[in-house]
Amino acid sequence: KEALVDDKIRLTYSQLREIADKLAIGLTRLGISRGDYVLVQLPNWAEFVYTFFALQKIGAPAVLLLPRHMQIEINYFCGLTGARAWIVPEKHRSADYRPVIDEVMKTNPHLEHIISVRGGENKSFIRLEDLIQGATLSQENLKELAGKKPEAAQIAFILPTGGTTGLPKAVPRTHNSAVCEAKYKAVARNQGSSDVCLISTPLEHNLGLAALNSTVYSSGRTVLLDSTRPEDLCATILREKATCAPLVPALLARLVEFKGLKRQDMTSLKALYVGGAKTPADVIKAVHERIGNVYVSAF
Repeated sequence: KEALVDDKIRLTYSQLREIADKLAIGLTRLGISRGDYVLVQLPNWAEFVYTFFALQKIGAPAVLLLPRHMQIEINYFCGLTGARAWIVPEKHRSADYRPVIDEVMKTNPHLEHIISVRGGENKSFIRLEDLIQGATLSQENLKELAGKKPEAAQIAFILPTGGTTGLPKAVPRTHNSAVCEAKYKAVARNQGSSDVCLISTPLEHNLGLAALNSTVYSSGRTVLLDSTRPEDLCATILREKATCAPLVPALLARLVEFKGLKRQDMTSLKALYVGGAKTPADVIKAVHERIGNVYVSAF
């Protein structure tokens, strides 16, 4: 059963679990253990998914950072949580994180490990790919990994959320809370194993992360898109036969205003879950007229 698709990889549930298990073992060998906070700052890549689940397996809360977060926000979250590691690309599009990494490490001596993703230029960083490739799924390692299962009431991850105070707020979520949300959103949305959820909203936001978790809970297929261009959304919906997608109102507005929308086949879509802010009435009306009866408020 196919579980995960991004711009470079397609994974079944079995393959996804194997990679997550290997990464969990690799992180453990690095010294990351239950209760250690780990910064995770990744685009909508497959690496986010198996990093997130690997950290859940060993009880190390993921501190989620948006790709656009830079030194001020990262220093704040790193200092607040006492994070021991940071999983991040060296570069992503126009952003070069390397000078930011240097400055954050100077300010936070407790930050021991920089784990790079899809990089490798800086030899002082640990490559995520090496942690995965260097781990073996022996019976002994898997038994040890099973013994690291966290308690349901422990913190699973910390989400950033905006506000009027300048710095983002840090919102802790427990494993119980995350599973409850995944289950009841899947039930409320009638998600099943045949559904294909396209996620272009950041996975570090609850709108995107909850969509990922509810899709995994219902054994559906998650398609990650590292783009918010309407033409890329339409092309991916057509190629992957996406049945649902979480969107913010601004992106939904751009989608319905896209001049090429009339030429796109959107018939596979059953629902657009729109949250993060209030959607203007004229945008909702345009969705019904130009795409169909697929608007679902998630705000």
